[in-house]
Amino acid sequence: MLPPTGTSEQVGYVKRVIVHPDQRKQGLSRLLMQHIIQFAREERHIEAIDLIVWESNVPAIQLYESLGFTLQHRELYYRLRI
Repeated sequence: MLPPTGTSEQVGYVKRVIVHPDQRKQGLSRLLMQHIIQFAREERHIEAIDLIVWESNVPAIQLYESLGFTLQHRELYYRLRI
């Protein structure tokens, strides 16, 4: 993902954070995200982190917002079966 046009901001991107269903509700996603944020800030000197989450994934949204992520925009997802 590229930063907005006209900026040289260093932006990282989290593709997926997945915890096995048997291991959920133990704070592992929070620990993973905190580690990612710390690594990005301290080791990679990243200025922002972007991620995408399904609107129906309320627990993930709550986690990301509690970590300081803010909604930037909504997007539509299309598929053409061929």
